[in-house]
Amino acid sequence: MRNSHCRNWIVERKLKNVENKTQTLYDLESGEKKTWNMARKPTNEENEKLAL
Repeated sequence: MRNSHCRNWIVERKLKNVENKTQTLYDLESGEKKTWNMARKPTNEENEKLAL
């Protein structure tokens, strides 16, 4: 039981680190915060929007 509890904490910490690393300067300027579900490559339409 103790080991599974530790593993849950480790997984949670890793997910939190990924969430922090995927937050870009653009996201900070626009006030959006990325979550794990949003941590993906943007589509072509989103790339064009970011380029403007």
